[in-house]
Amino acid sequence: MSHAAAARLTARNRSGGLSAAGLHTDLMRALQAAGWPVEHESFAENTEYRGYAGPARLLVGRADQAAESRSDACDPDDETRLDLSRPPMVDMAAPLTPTTYEAYSQISGDRPIRDVIAELDRMITDARAHAMAMATNRARCVVCDDAYPQAHLLAAAGDEELLLCPVCAFDGDVLVTSGHATAYLTYQIDQLTATDLATPAGWAGVVALLACAAPPGFDDWLHEQWRHAGTFLSPADYWSHPKQLWVWLPPGDRPAPLHRFGTGARLGALVDALDERWPDLRQRARDTAADNWREAGWSDDEPVPGLFLDQIWPAAVAYAISLRTQATERSAHRPPLQHLFGSFDSLHEHLALIESPLDFDDIESALGVGIETVLDALWPDPAQPPQSAPAQPTATE
Repeated sequence: MSHAAAARLTARNRSGGLSAAGLHTDLMRALQAAGWPVEHESFAENTEYRGYAGPARLLVGRADQAAESRSDACDPDDETRLDLSRPPMVDMAAPLTPTTYEAYSQISGDRPIRDVIAELDRMITDARAHAMAMATNRARCVVCDDAYPQAHLLAAAGDEELLLCPVCAFDGDVLVTSGHATAYLTYQIDQLTATDLATPAGWAGVVALLACAAPPGFDDWLHEQWRHAGTFLSPADYWSHPKQLWVWLPPGDRPAPLHRFGTGARLGALVDALDERWPDLRQRARDTAADNWREAGWSDDEPVPGLFLDQIWPAAVAYAISLRTQATERSAHRPPLQHLFGSFDSLHEHLALIESPLDFDDIESALGVGIETVLDALWPDPAQPPQSAPAQPTATE
């Protein structure tokens, strides 16, 4: 914040009214601290400040007053045109770009910040449950034959006739059919997650893997590919900053490291929570990888190849947690983790398209060991099935 803006904010606070600018800043900081991926604008438009948290968009301001008085004020803290003794309002809605179902809520800005965040989380939790209950499984993944709503299966290999679920997105049974397959997959994922609150949780793993394996400048490369394809939309921030990725979390009971979060969290916050709870977790994965090499016949006198890549660790966290969430939310279906391993044979084609500097075998080894290590830490009893929170079942056909 500039010195001038800070001075104006201080003056407004002294006038006795609650500053919309201050509330907006405090709310965005609190959401970030609570584990949400946050983006926000620092200027007001139509008496409101805009912010984005996970799948939701927020407006902080006094648009209600402007509408009542038919004022053309742009600044929500303009005491010459608005009554600053009345608190600003916080409007929240999801998804980011609604095409059909949209959730909405409003709360007064004089409520504690924790209440505002709790209301946002409640709205998104209820909205996702509602969206999933309305979804109808009319299509099947061409590889695993699991049923999904048709919009939730994507042409991951570039062929619209071969629609795949997040578990099978990189399965070797489907060949990549064009040089634009990876760019098209990223476009499909962005459109799905921005418009549909019932998006299968497992697509977060696919995003994280591509983003973590990509070279520097991946967002610029995607931007150029998308422009050549004829769209003026821009790739989401998480393609270049995977730790900003929104990950849906399992409803119901959760392991201790996930207790602090709401219905979802940014990937970086989840990685940090695991590091805080188990500082040696990554070393456990490295030790497991070394044991695997020894069992495969690697000489005890030779150093084990350093194939466990720290760069891929966030992707392993995303796959483990998001697919556990998907299993919980779709408890009537086969748990996706049962057929995930061995489903990455076409990944090397995507790596070639994006010119990844990483080796496919290294990635596959690191991902497999990493996912198993995270699952063993968070859910050590594999015999215990995921427990879902009470919700209406997803419609099927």
